[in-house]
Amino acid sequence: MRICHVISGLRMGGAERMLLKLLSASARSRFDPLVISLLDQGVVGPDIESLGIPVVTLDLARPAGWLSSLSELRKPMRRFNPHLIQGWMYHGNLAALPGAGFATGRPPVVWNIRQSLDDIRAEKPLTQAVIRLSARLSNQPAALIYNAKTAALQHERFGFARQRRRLIANGFDTDTFMPSPTGRARLRDALGIGHDEFVIGLAARYHPMKDIDNFLRAAHGLTTRGYPARFLLAGPGMDPGNAALMTRLRTLAPHSRVQLTGICTDMPLFFQGLDLATLSSSRSEGFPNVLGEAMACGIPCVATDVGDVRHILGDTGTWVAPGDPEALAQAWSAWIDSGVTERAVQGQRARARIVTHYGLPAIVSQYETLYTELT
Repeated sequence: MRICHVISGLRMGGAERMLLKLLSASARSRFDPLVISLLDQGVVGPDIESLGIPVVTLDLARPAGWLSSLSELRKPMRRFNPHLIQGWMYHGNLAALPGAGFATGRPPVVWNIRQSLDDIRAEKPLTQAVIRLSARLSNQPAALIYNAKTAALQHERFGFARQRRRLIANGFDTDTFMPSPTGRARLRDALGIGHDEFVIGLAARYHPMKDIDNFLRAAHGLTTRGYPARFLLAGPGMDPGNAALMTRLRTLAPHSRVQLTGICTDMPLFFQGLDLATLSSSRSEGFPNVLGEAMACGIPCVATDVGDVRHILGDTGTWVAPGDPEALAQAWSAWIDSGVTERAVQGQRARARIVTHYGLPAIVSQYETLYTELT
C-alpha cells in the first residue's frame, strides 16, 4: 500500500518526530511510504531518508507563493500514485486535498491535526486563514486524526467535522527512551554539571506558544527561594545566537544557572540527565511529545495545563495553570523537597504509564488499521 505523507515542514517538532517514529516502526512489507515537505528537508528529512524512504521537498519559502506551489505536487503524486494521502499539520493537510486530485482515482485523504486551538487570534494571519478554510473543507477528508481529545473538541467547536474524528495518541519508543544512570552522567559531564546538582530541563523550539518567559520567571522565583537548581533549555532557537532569548534571559532569570544547548540530536540522553522535566507552554499544545519522552526515561514532569497534559501525566506528575510562574516554581520546589527516593518511585510509575498506554507498536498499529480500513 503506497502512502504519501504531505507535511508542512521537517524541522525538529512534535509532529515531525511522530512522523519519523511512525515511518521507522511501520511494516515496510505492507506499506510503501513517500514524504513530501512543503518546505525543505529540515532536521528530520535526512533521518527519514536514512530509512530508505524518499523525501520530496517543494522548498516553499514565502507564503505568497503557497497556492501556486501546489501545482508542484502534480509530478510526485502522478509518479508515486498513492493509495492514500496522509496530511500532517494545517498547511500539509490542506495541500493533501488538491494532491489527491493529481493521483489516479482520487485516493482517500487523512488529515493529522497536531495542536489544540485555544484562540485562533494567537495564530499568524496566514495560519488563521488556513484554519478557517480547513474547517469549511473538513468534510472532504476520509478521517481527521487528532492526537489529543482536547484538540478534537476545540476544533469541532470551531466547525471541523465531528463525524470524521479519529483519536490516535502519540507513541513512544520505550526501548530508546528509557532510564539510564550512565546517560545521566554523560550529559552532566558534557555540560559541566555536577552529578549531585538538581537539574530542571525544558525541550522546545523558541516560539511564543512555549512561553519561555514563564519558564525563566519561574527559574528566578525558585532560586530566590534558596533552591540552587540548574536549568537546561534545548531545541531550535534555544542557543546563545538567539538575541531575543539572550535579552530575556538576562532580564528575567538567574542567567548564570541557565544553559542553552540548542538543537539536541540525542533526546534520550537529554532527558536521562534531568531530575525534573517541564513544559511551560501557554497554548496550542495537543499531546506534547516531550512529556511522554521524559516519562519513558523515568523522569517526573511538571507541566502547564494545556492540551491533554492531564491525561498524559495521570497521577505521576504535576500540572499548573498556564502563565503562572509562581505556581510553576512552587511545583518544582515540591518535587525537590520530595527527595531522591520519592522522585525515583514516581519516575518508575511515569515510565510504566507510557509503556502501558502509549507504546509505539500499539500506536503504529492504529495508523495501519485505519489506512487498511480506508483503502
